[in-house]
Amino acid sequence: MLRARTSKNRIGEVYGDLTVIGLGSILPSRHRTWICLCICGTEIEVVYSSLTQGRSKSCGCSRRRK
Repeated sequence: MLRARTSKNRIGEVYGDLTVIGLGSILPSRHRTWICLCICGTEIEVVYSSLTQGRSKSCGCSRRRK
């Protein structure tokens, strides 16, 4: 039987233009996602490792501004 791991509260942490505002879902790969708010006001769901490894820094709005 698989046990769900408890996740540390990440709400309020900032990664680039994203601020963690809530707990997301658990993907079939058992990765935890977090709901993030971008500085442009868009909410996105991001895998936590993408935040910590710098792969996700915004919702994509920074690419559209260029």
